Amino acid sequence: MNVLHVGCGPRSFGGPLPPFDGPEWKETRLDIDPGCDPDIVADMCDMKGVASAYFDGLWSSHNLEHVYWHDLPRVLGEFNRVLKPRGLCGICVPDLQRVAEYVARDEVYHTLYEVGGLKITPFDMMFGCREIVRAGNAWMSHKGGFTATTLAGALFAFGFGRIRITRLGFDIIATCVKLAVGDAEDEGFLLCDEVANHVA
Repeated sequence: MNVLHVGCGPRSFGGPLPPFDGPEWKETRLDIDPGCDPDIVADMCDMKGVASAYFDGLWSSHNLEHVYWHDLPRVLGEFNRVLKPRGLCGICVPDLQRVAEYVARDEVYHTLYEVGGLKITPFDMMFGCREIVRAGNAWMSHKGGFTATTLAGALFAFGFGRIRITRLGFDIIATCVKLAVGDAEDEGFLLCDEVANHVA
C-alpha cells in the first residue's frame, strides 16, 4: 500500500509514520523544499502532479499550521483528492489549547521541549520556530492553529469521517478516513485519553 508523506522534511528526520509504520506501507515523500530531497516537490495547496485517488494513506505532521485559514480548504481538498475512498489520513499539529495554558501564565518563552538542538517555546508553537524562520525559511512561519475540536471540524467539512483525536504532549494527532459515496456522515469524533508527557 502507498502512503503520501506530505511535508516530509529532511531525510534525517526519518522514522516511522504513525499509523503507517508497518512493512506493508511504501512511502512517497512530498515537500515544498527541494533541499529535503523529496520524491515530489510541491506545495500542499496545489499537488496537481499527484494523481487523484492514488494513495491508500496520507501522513502530514506539523504542516497545516503553516497555511492561512482561507487556504485550508485547498489543502484539505488536495488531501482528500489524492486519497482513495476510505483511504487513511493521519495529521499532527501543535495543540493550541495546551500552549494557551502557558500564554495565560505569561510563560511565552518557557522551553517546552527540545528537538534537533532547538528549544521549542509556546511562541515557537504559535508562530513558527524563530531560529528556523530567522535562517531564511519564511515558509516555516505559522499562520494558523488548531484545538482538537477545530481540527476535527475542519476534517469533517472536507469529506473525512471516523475521526479519532489523541492529545499527546503538545500535539494533536488525528486519524480519519476519506468518506466514500454512501458512507454515513458522522458528525462526532472520538477524543482518546491523552498521554501526558508534557512539561508541567
